[in-house]
Amino acid sequence: MKFITAETLNSDSIKIFISESDLPDTPKGVIHIYHGLAEYFGRYTHTTKYLNSLGYHVVGIDHRGHGHWIESGAVPGFFAEKDGWNLVVDDMETSFKKIQTVYEDIPHIILAHSMGTWLTLALLQRDISPSKVILSASSKLSVTKLMLQKLIIKIIKFFKGPKSQSHFSDLLTTQQFNSQFKPNRTTHDWLSSNHESVDAYINNPLCGFIPTNQLYEDLADGVIESFSHKKMLSIDKNLSILLIAGTQDPVGESGRGVEALHKFLGKYNKSVKLVLLPELRHEILNEIKKEQALSKISEFLNS
Repeated sequence: MKFITAETLNSDSIKIFISESDLPDTPKGVIHIYHGLAEYFGRYTHTTKYLNSLGYHVVGIDHRGHGHWIESGAVPGFFAEKDGWNLVVDDMETSFKKIQTVYEDIPHIILAHSMGTWLTLALLQRDISPSKVILSASSKLSVTKLMLQKLIIKIIKFFKGPKSQSHFSDLLTTQQFNSQFKPNRTTHDWLSSNHESVDAYINNPLCGFIPTNQLYEDLADGVIESFSHKKMLSIDKNLSILLIAGTQDPVGESGRGVEALHKFLGKYNKSVKLVLLPELRHEILNEIKKEQALSKISEFLNS
């Protein structure tokens, strides 16, 4: 896998990782992968190889406070001192438009996972034009709950600081998610029923960290704004969107949150499809039965 660098809208330099199709002379398109919280693009090797075998180039970036940013000395799970959410979306926009100039005249598709799905909604509210979008393991988060959580985080941040780990948010998310799979084998059973994948995640120093108070505040602000009626009206109503998730994913409330997101997006989009995969947990692309998810994604790409 190679990478190129691009200058962001605020003059930072980002790495864009590229894995070209096994059929470089006749690629079907380019798939842009946007990863989730407390992980990085490098975890999508199997998915990338599968998409390459289908004839697609695959590109990806690490969000700020993740992956190579951590290796370069950044605080894990910290976007920025100010306006972190928009800086991350800026990076995504820069990457998407840069890759469009590298691979012209072929479709550009987005595949986003978890936190990456909400970032992608914000990205779609800008001047970009993917041909299709796949949102994996997403959910219609409650704006009311996000506003309450943001208030509490602000109080904690006042005493602990913006770069301190948000144990309060970790309790509401990771710990609460994992409690649904007792008796627990690990701290991250909720990710997948694939023990090998879960263990690799836990043993990877670039994964599983507790994000900062500032990131969780940025996340709440970003999702609240992205879900607003005004912002949603700016998304192409004819854009083909696939929502795909496991029925045992606690982020998607065992399907209920994904169905709520499907209904919500349907108010603004004429072509949104929902696929719920029985028994799969959060990381559908790393599950034992990941072929089910990959098959559904392939069908969507070919539709």
